[in-house]
Amino acid sequence: MNSLFGWLNQAQEKGQQYTVAQLKRLKLKFILAVSQLIGAALSVLFGILLLFVSLLTLWVLGAFALSEWLESTILGFSIAGVPLLILGIYLVAARPPLFQKAWIAILNKHLHDS
Repeated sequence: MNSLFGWLNQAQEKGQQYTVAQLKRLKLKFILAVSQLIGAALSVLFGILLLFVSLLTLWVLGAFALSEWLESTILGFSIAGVPLLILGIYLVAARPPLFQKAWIAILNKHLHDS
């Protein structure tokens, strides 16, 4: 009878160890998935930031070139500002669905890949 209880205690301890190990493994998988998701989001944000900086630089250079060509700084920057104004109005009007779709696509990609 004593050996039966000893065997049951050992089985219970092994079961607890197995359960704890599986929970740790699941926790690590979750942490890995979350870190991959955060990394993907940061890389997308960094790419958007670099794109914004490069477009802003090109816009300023284009405005200066247009100012030199028209021989009027105010006129050159005003003409160069019209596309930015139109783009700004479009982004304000279309911002929620545009960014929501991008974040949903990132989430779906990383949740279904892992």
